[in-house]
Order: sequence, then C-alpha cells, then structure tokens
Amino acid sequence: MLKRRIWTAVRILLSLALLWNAGRLIDWQALQDTPLDINPAWFLLALLCLVVSNSLAGLRWGWLMRAGGFKASLRRYTSLYFTGGFINQGLPTTLGGDGYRAAQAAHGEERVRKSVLIVALDRSLGLLGNLLLGAIGLAAAGDVLGLWAPRLGWAALIVLLLGILSAGVLLHRPRVLAWLEPLLTRFHLHEAMAAIRRAYGWPFNVGQLALSVGIHFLGILAFGCCMLAFGLMPPIDGLLVGMPALVLLIMLPISISGWGLRETTLAAVLLLWGVSPSLTVLASVSFGAINLISWLPGMYRLIRKKKHGH
Repeated sequence: MLKRRIWTAVRILLSLALLWNAGRLIDWQALQDTPLDINPAWFLLALLCLVVSNSLAGLRWGWLMRAGGFKASLRRYTSLYFTGGFINQGLPTTLGGDGYRAAQAAHGEERVRKSVLIVALDRSLGLLGNLLLGAIGLAAAGDVLGLWAPRLGWAALIVLLLGILSAGVLLHRPRVLAWLEPLLTRFHLHEAMAAIRRAYGWPFNVGQLALSVGIHFLGILAFGCCMLAFGLMPPIDGLLVGMPALVLLIMLPISISGWGLRETTLAAVLLLWGVSPSLTVLASVSFGAINLISWLPGMYRLIRKKKHGH
C-alpha cells in the first residue's frame, strides 16, 4: 500500500513537472501583446466530437460483449464504458478503467475472465485504428520529417492491413479453429470465440477497422477544433503523427491521464510544422479539460451506483 501511494505521488509530481515545463513554452509577453480572439464555438464542436467518439467506442465494446454471450443492453455497456473512461482521468494510464468495466460487466470468476478477454479485444481494435492513423500521418509527412517518414508509414500501413486481413482468413481455416477452440475451452472461454470472430473474422474485421479509425480520427478532429478556437490552422498531417504517438505514450504509467505529457509532446511535434508552442499548449490544456468533460456521464453513473449501494 505504501509503495502504491509513493508511486502515485511520483506520477502526480511528474505530471506537474511536465505541465510546468509546458508552461515555460508559452510566450506570455507575446500573448499579452497580441490579444487572443477565442471562438468558443470550436470548443463545443470539440466536445461533440469526443462524445460521439466515446459513444461509438462504447457501442463497439457492447457489440463484442453481446457476441461473446453477455446479455446486457448496449446502453448499459456504453454507460460502463463512460464510467471506465472517467476513472481513467485520475489514473496514470488509460488501462485502469478497462479493469473496472470488465469486472462490472461480469459476475463470477469465469465470466470475468471472458469479460477481460473481450475488453482486450476491444482495446486491440482501438490500438490498430490508432496505429493506422499514425502510419497514414507518417506517409503524408515526408515534406516535414524527411524521406524516412513516408517509407516507414507505407511499410507500417501495409503490414497492419495485411495482418488484419490475414487474421480474417485464418479464423476461417479449420486447422486454426481446431487449435484455437480447444485452447479457449480449456480456460472456459469457448463462448468468447464468437466475439473473436466479430472482432477479427472476415468480413467483420474490415468494418471494425473502419470504425476504429473513425473513432480515433474524431479525437484528432477534436484537438484540431481546439486549435481553431485559438485561431490556429491545424496541420492535419502533423496531428496524424502527434496524436497517435501521444495515445501510445499515455498508455505508459508516466503521468496522470496524460497531463503534462500531452502538452509537451504535441508542442514539440507541431513545432516541426511551424505551429507556435504557446498556442499548442493552450489548445492542449483546453483539449484535456474538454476531454474530461466528455467523460462526465461516467461520473453520474458512479454517484448513482454509490447512492444505491450496488
């Protein structure tokens, strides 16, 4: 317990240090000399993008859970997804809330095991969508990053697409099924086979990939809206490079919900596109606040659950 508290304190201090470092990037004198013409309508559009993105991700998880034999409504799964996302806002990684929704969606040890597997499937689909957008960003960023970026981007894009298409083919091969199904049965996860097929089997994998890309692209659009609110024209290829990289970094237990890490990372990346670090930090802080607001429906469920004592 003491170790956990110490480690949590270290992460909080690291987040504060990163935010302080990001604050140093802001040229306060220049901001005073050039008053900002902030358009709050873009913040509202950013919030809409994030709410839609979170809702689609919750529905995706719900579809997988129902395919795996769980019978709750899609509304309940979406509500649990928002609750898990809200919990993540106070944790050092984006994975903490996954354990919560996996446990809350199941009852009994075997069902929890199956629920954890389906949550992992959902998380892997999201990761694939994020990586695909990052690969597209690298492929489009040759003018800024150099020739290595398009080469790496196209190579990663081809590998990812071939990988998910191959998974769809393999899940229809009798030999693969003859190996996979007994393995799942051994761990009492045989019902999860339907969820695996819904995630990666042909032709579901194509739709799942498109949905995952769309979910993450809405997050990128939300950050672009925060930049537009401060009068910045967002470089789409720069955001396609920076935001997917940031998603991967936030999964590491470095800071609390990415605060500080997000601001310093995006300021450094977008500087390559000539974007002012001062305004990038302001847009990033705004994005973080709007992201927190987008998860507030999850807080309502937590309060209601505590009130009713279950």
